[in-house]
Amino acid sequence: MTFIKTKLMLERMQPGQTCEICLQGAEPLAMVPKSVIELGHKVVELGPVFNQITQHKQCSHRFLVTKN
Repeated sequence: MTFIKTKLMLERMQPGQTCEICLQGAEPLAMVPKSVIELGHKVVELGPVFNQITQHKQCSHRFLVTKN
């Protein structure tokens, strides 16, 4: 589900815009950044998040992606 939401967000963005994606769990961490790169976008930053709550959900990792 995380990749679908990410893809929909990227479709609404303009080229060059950057967004932050919250990831929770091992599978999204392994798959979502890889899938975004395969679509031709750029992962700017990927890393763990400590004690941060984003949109009322606990994040284990976050990444920044720039739309191409």
